[in-house]
Amino acid sequence: MKLQEANDLFLKEQEVRGNSVKTIKCYRQQIRYFIEFIGDIDCCSVNYSLIQNYIIYLKKKVKNSNHPYSQVTGETLSDVTVQTYIRGIKSFINYCIDSNFVSGETFNKFRLPKAKEIVIDILDDSMINKILKFCDSHTNKKIGLRNKLIISLMLDCGLRVNEVVTLQVNNIKLNDYILKVLGKGNKERIVPFGDYTCNLIKDYLKIAKPKDILFVNEYGNPVGYFGVKKLFQKLRKYTKMKDLHPHLCRHTFATKYLINGGDTTSLKMILGHTSLKMVEHYLHLAEQYTIAKYKQFSIMDHRVH
Repeated sequence: MKLQEANDLFLKEQEVRGNSVKTIKCYRQQIRYFIEFIGDIDCCSVNYSLIQNYIIYLKKKVKNSNHPYSQVTGETLSDVTVQTYIRGIKSFINYCIDSNFVSGETFNKFRLPKAKEIVIDILDDSMINKILKFCDSHTNKKIGLRNKLIISLMLDCGLRVNEVVTLQVNNIKLNDYILKVLGKGNKERIVPFGDYTCNLIKDYLKIAKPKDILFVNEYGNPVGYFGVKKLFQKLRKYTKMKDLHPHLCRHTFATKYLINGGDTTSLKMILGHTSLKMVEHYLHLAEQYTIAKYKQFSIMDHRVH
């Protein structure tokens, strides 16, 4: 069996399992790049040496080199990007092993390449206030309030973009301070929110009067992923924060939740992760930011002279 045929079966299996359209799209892209590199050869001809060659190629690949619109800066792909691409290949290879398309013994040494651990700069209160100020300055009060609520849901609840733009009005329980979101893998979960977000929701519902989908544009259509992407483009320009993106709000929520005394078990449920291991990264970040506050606890600085 050729690789492309096996890939078609793999993608169909992901659809049957109920994986999201976005996840399947990522798999399709990652495996297509791999097949383009080694050729549409027989599955039985694939071995770990070919994957090693592909990893080396990715590590040297220039970012956006094949993109028709993005600017090429000369930077190579990050370790995290390489790891993400190879993770998709590993899932595909595991499927091929389970389906007896390839021999499992060939891939006994297949491990994901290591990625450098990076401390993410989360948003501090002054940055958050600057973002909210931009929303307040919108000439259209309804749109400004909508944008403010989008930001608040990301920062107060740690919602992903898709979870925000698909949020249904009838899934918001104001009296209980909870909402039901549709997360990755079409899994529903309950997420709590605070007073600030609750008041924003009430104000937005009064002025916008949405019927089904909570967030709509000026034409009454769902805002969608690209609507939020456009919002963050404007925010980056206004705040001059070049690294400001939707997922940074999720990072900020998770890290500050732990700093403020939250526990990893409840954080796992709020974020919709499947294991505690996935929130350990945020615990590490929280510890880093706690250490950064060392000065106020310094023994020598606070000694009595």
